[in-house]
Amino acid sequence: GEVSDEFDFEEEAIRPSQMPNQYIVDCRINIDDFCEFFDVSLEELTKDMADHEFDTLAGLILHFFGHVPKTGDKFEIANLMIEVVEVSKRRIRRVAVKKHE
Repeated sequence: GEVSDEFDFEEEAIRPSQMPNQYIVDCRINIDDFCEFFDVSLEELTKDMADHEFDTLAGLILHFFGHVPKTGDKFEIANLMIEVVEVSKRRIRRVAVKKHE
């Protein structure tokens, strides 16, 4: 039913990468799920943003840059280093997220 589909997406949305402490994340992931997985609060992620009307990771990234970033663009937010790894048709598809210990 409905619930398992969403749960499957969440499982698929965050995958370990080849690097230690780094994950490849699908930017359609809900921002709350992202926060929960990486153990950061939405307040930490949005503290420098005036208003934050988004509910996906892609929305957060667009808000942060103010435009669609290019592959390879990086930024640091809370204790996370986020690098854009896939952009297509003006949509942010996937990012690599590394957590600072």
